Amino acid sequence: MGHGDLEYDPRSWWPSTAQNVETVGKVHSLVDGDCYMTLRLIEDQVLINKQGICQILEEDLHALCSTQS
Repeated sequence: MGHGDLEYDPRSWWPSTAQNVETVGKVHSLVDGDCYMTLRLIEDQVLINKQGICQILEEDLHALCSTQS
């Protein structure tokens, strides 16, 4: 199937980027309330992956992000 084929994509409703005003605000509120909150807890609350969370933390909130387990 080529790129021109029309077929249902279950991810088509997902935003192209997790970095939007609403998501950045949610991450900021969570981290502001508990600066020791883990990426996994933020991931569960905001429903975006760790890479998206780290991008928000580093680019929008100017915080360091460590993905070490």
